[in-house]
Amino acid sequence: VVGGVSVPSPPLYFDGSSTSSQIGSNSLSNATITTDNGKYENGFIDFGTSGNTNPALFGSAISLSGGTYTFSFWFFSKRTGSDWGSVLRQTSTGTPVNTANYPIMIRNTDNALGIFKREGGVNTFHSTGYTMTSFEGDSSWNHLVVVADGTNSTFYINGSQVGSSIAKVITTSVKELGAYDGNDTQVFAEGIDEFAHWTSALSAAQIQAIYD
Repeated sequence: VVGGVSVPSPPLYFDGSSTSSQIGSNSLSNATITTDNGKYENGFIDFGTSGNTNPALFGSAISLSGGTYTFSFWFFSKRTGSDWGSVLRQTSTGTPVNTANYPIMIRNTDNALGIFKREGGVNTFHSTGYTMTSFEGDSSWNHLVVVADGTNSTFYINGSQVGSSIAKVITTSVKELGAYDGNDTQVFAEGIDEFAHWTSALSAAQIQAIYD
């Protein structure tokens, strides 16, 4: 409870200190844990400052069936460059293998924050209208959240909503964190920490309480 606002415990939580989850039954492979500079000084998932890096892979894919979910985490130093930023993605070896569904994605041309969804055989990026350029190379931790309520995806950075809600949600699953497993590109940021997933749509007040 923060400021009178109650936030439920997430079904899945990684504190960045290891590849095993602290809440829930899951783990990460291909993940490098660095034991300094974490958000709360207990380690973070380290993707490096430059170059291609494989994503951290959840041992068990996170189901997004029904399109109601919340993902919350802290990120450090968004990568610079002209590549996409793959934050959360369906497995690259899914069925069909070219199905691209991203609950959180940064567009390569303008750093717009949004989601990427395959519909009717077409891959389409949907933008919030908010750009992430100001976080490139930022040497501090920033909080990012996506809330999907079954109909809309709404994004929050450092406790406040950014951009417009998108009238789309992802209903498949999430397997990849921080990069694209197809060729280890689209690296989002140098570090991710305090990763949590809820199977519900948290409120704006709850997101602010998590950030606080």
